Amino acid sequence: MKGILACVTLALVLAAAGEAQVPIAGKWQGTTRNGMHVVLDLKTAGEVLTGTLTRDGESSTITDGKVSKSKVTFKAILGEQEEALTGQLDGEQLRVWLDRQGQDGAVDFKRLKE
Repeated sequence: MKGILACVTLALVLAAAGEAQVPIAGKWQGTTRNGMHVVLDLKTAGEVLTGTLTRDGESSTITDGKVSKSKVTFKAILGEQEEALTGQLDGEQLRVWLDRQGQDGAVDFKRLKE
């Protein structure tokens, strides 16, 4: 009986480890469809997301940022307008889009090695 219990416990631990979240915190780089270079410098504290979004050299502080599993939501000033953005982490790729444009306008970000 102890052997079966040990096997079940090990299986549960391995399953939980397999679902462990890849950290979203760090620097990410991508390019928009119209060629603008974008860098996200993200920090997390629990479910709170902070940092900066830099687009072609113009930086904006991330506000109202949230992390839930592999999804992020935040706001940033782009040009003169506050924009709401949503992102989805998939392995080592972070796909981010303006909420008003939907996923069709998404930018795929790759993690920058530091």
